[in-house]
This record gives sequence, C-alpha cells and structure tokens, in this order.
Amino acid sequence: MQQVVSNIDELRQVLPVQVQKCLAFFPGVDRSVGGYEGLMAAQERLPNNDVRDKFAAVYSVLGTIWEGTIARSRPQSPPERLPAG
Repeated sequence: MQQVVSNIDELRQVLPVQVQKCLAFFPGVDRSVGGYEGLMAAQERLPNNDVRDKFAAVYSVLGTIWEGTIARSRPQSPPERLPAG
C-alpha cells in the first residue's frame, strides 16, 4: 500500500534535527573511521539495553522521516500492469 506524504516541507525541516538526535548517542566517535574499528567505537557508546532501546526509538523516527522525504522526492513510476489473461 502506498501512502501519500502531504507535509514534505515539514519533514525536510525536521530531518536534520532527527539526524542530530541520533548522532548525540555517539559523542566523540570519529565518523571518518570506517569498518570494524568505527563500528566498535560506535557500539561502545551504546553500553546497555536501556541506551540501545532509546537509540532504536530515535532511529526509528529518523527512518520514518527519511522514507517520507525520499519517497516523495522520487519520481513516481506507473504501476506495473499484469498481462491480460
């Protein structure tokens, strides 16, 4: 099912705010470090289930906003038609 996003401008305004909320869980992590080393540095900032759950909730909101903004900014392709049977 496809949903219509009517408040795209509002979503675009709150997207950077929500990204910052997610990044706040990782103070001091050098984001230029990738791979296993970068992942381990980030995971150290989520030391227990309570903090992980809080991050997951904030990240879930970010994902919803991201999907809303990306879905609206992509050109809509027509639905595929099934061959006549």
